[in-house]
Amino acid sequence: MDRKRRHESERSSAGPSSDNQSEGTIKKKPKVLDDCASSSEFDDYDFWLIKKPVSVSPESLSNLKFPSVGKEKKKSFASSSEENCVLRCQFVPANAQLLYVPTSHVRTQKEAMNMKAVAEIGGVCLISKFQSEASLSASGGSSCPIEINSIRKKPEPLVTKSRSQLKAFGVRHRKKKRKLCNLK
Repeated sequence: MDRKRRHESERSSAGPSSDNQSEGTIKKKPKVLDDCASSSEFDDYDFWLIKKPVSVSPESLSNLKFPSVGKEKKKSFASSSEENCVLRCQFVPANAQLLYVPTSHVRTQKEAMNMKAVAEIGGVCLISKFQSEASLSASGGSSCPIEINSIRKKPEPLVTKSRSQLKAFGVRHRKKKRKLCNLK
């Protein structure tokens, strides 16, 4: 009990301090990820999300130029890794604010709570393969295209003597014509 009293007397003699810690202890600040690159490193770059087929290598995208203005744009370029393969790119600007948060250095939950966004994502780049017509014909496809001619003849009605049976006041009944009897 003497230890508790000494500790309390040391705390009261040290002056005003918070309830949770004594003046002699140092309050730990939350650890900010120092290993992660600072935001000033990313200021020179525009970030885009890229969706591509698995067969397309990242090296084949080295010739790709991204638009600087946030407008929708479509491009096509030849793949450097595959012959007779054309890649089509569609650049779509972001509809909402998308942020890039690097997570490669996060190991604990405390580090994850202190993560900060580094850069804003400009948009999405959708890449798809498109094979040219020359490569399709070489691979065994039919060389002559199928022609479909339009039919300009109108179909004939099934009933030869068709006439309107509806009137504004109802259905018209077909009645046989009356013949006058014995008139000469």
